Amino acid sequence: MLNCEEIFRFDKFKEMFDFQYVYSNPWFMVLMFVAIIGIGVGLFFLSRHIDKKRGIERKTTTKELVFGAICVALSFVLSLIRIFRLANAGSITLASIFPIALYCYIFGFNKSMVICFVFALLNFCQGPYIISAWSAFLDYLLPYLSLSLIGIFAVNPKTFSSNGPALKKHGKFFIGLACYFVVRLLSHTLAGVLFWSQGVDFWMFSGDLVGWTAFIYSLTYNLAYLLPDTLVAGVVALFLFSSKSVNREIAKLISSVKTRNTQPENEKINQ
Repeated sequence: MLNCEEIFRFDKFKEMFDFQYVYSNPWFMVLMFVAIIGIGVGLFFLSRHIDKKRGIERKTTTKELVFGAICVALSFVLSLIRIFRLANAGSITLASIFPIALYCYIFGFNKSMVICFVFALLNFCQGPYIISAWSAFLDYLLPYLSLSLIGIFAVNPKTFSSNGPALKKHGKFFIGLACYFVVRLLSHTLAGVLFWSQGVDFWMFSGDLVGWTAFIYSLTYNLAYLLPDTLVAGVVALFLFSSKSVNREIAKLISSVKTRNTQPENEKINQ
């Protein structure tokens, strides 16, 4: 019988800002965060420059900010609801990545980076276990920042308006979700090989692992929870995208973004 206390892990709130298991040099951590923020800002302005060359002006409204905040809050709360939990923090959640994935899908890569970075920071603040700046990067920042890859496959209004099953209509979302899964899996697997292959006790693996044994262990461990966790989000997405009312609401958001972001053709000609 499932224990409600094991499913609803709201005691995680007590672990917020608990950094007693952070063993990395604080200055290395600061430099890493500065570097990540710098790269993100650079990519953001590069994308804005490319959009400007294409005659596209992007603006962020209060509605978008509120929607983004709601998505981050929902994802964070859902991350505390664990369907299954492995040792060493791996867990299957109740589609915790879906709200942010939906935001990325609707608003694109630029705005997704900001939201995903906020979500990464929230997860980083939940009692992290860090032994180096690189372990923080591979276990916390890169996995959650990779959600912004879904924004590269942002919904196309033309294909969205077509008839057909959800998998065909929203195919780009699932491609983006697959890209997120691959990048996060590789990131966690590499972290496992580099930092978490000593004192292993998981399934057929035990002791201090090295070489291909460490890689197979890390890959197996991370697949055990990350694949089901991603599939749960994919199933929820497929179910919601099959709803006409949900599609109507998404269409309204897409229409407002398109109207606001794209300059009329006659303005482009005059320029």
